Amino acid sequence: MSQNLERRAGQLALYEARSLKQYPNIVESARWLARNHQESLQREQTFTYIIETINITQNYAGAFRDVGKLKILIENEQLPTLGQIIKQGNETLCQTVQEAKQKYPEWADKKFRAKGTPVWSMIIEGYGMYLGKKYGEENEDKRQEINRTFVLAFEAVAFTNYRDSALVSDVIDWMREEKNDFPSDIATQL
Repeated sequence: MSQNLERRAGQLALYEARSLKQYPNIVESARWLARNHQESLQREQTFTYIIETINITQNYAGAFRDVGKLKILIENEQLPTLGQIIKQGNETLCQTVQEAKQKYPEWADKKFRAKGTPVWSMIIEGYGMYLGKKYGEENEDKRQEINRTFVLAFEAVAFTNYRDSALVSDVIDWMREEKNDFPSDIATQL
């Protein structure tokens, strides 16, 4: 996928986050990322690498338990990158953006140690919501299961393969809060 398309997807996410004016920490996070092009670009690239890693992973033992579970839930389909989702521009995307803007700001609008956390937490959760809508049909329980499983799989791959990335710095605090949800290979390291 072209880097320009992924860049456009990242910029759209920042634009959407800045529109949440009643949530100052989210807006400040989006402004910080917009001002710090390299920080933003680094997170976009890492996100894409994580999606690609999930797509090619075939060993689901240990830390990658939730990658295997996710693949079963989405019937082994390849996960799209953010850029591919934006390019499709379908109704599911539009619904997801609006729903995520209503659902996630409440908990994302906090002071975190990493400045990218408020925005990237919403992007990661929003991506999981998108997958839930796309593959969960009309079954709300399945949608939520896909959403949660994606987040756990994403964070497991990020922590295992991209531990020194800015994106892991953005998610590490809430990974620690939810460490009992991860396989023991990861939980013991948190």
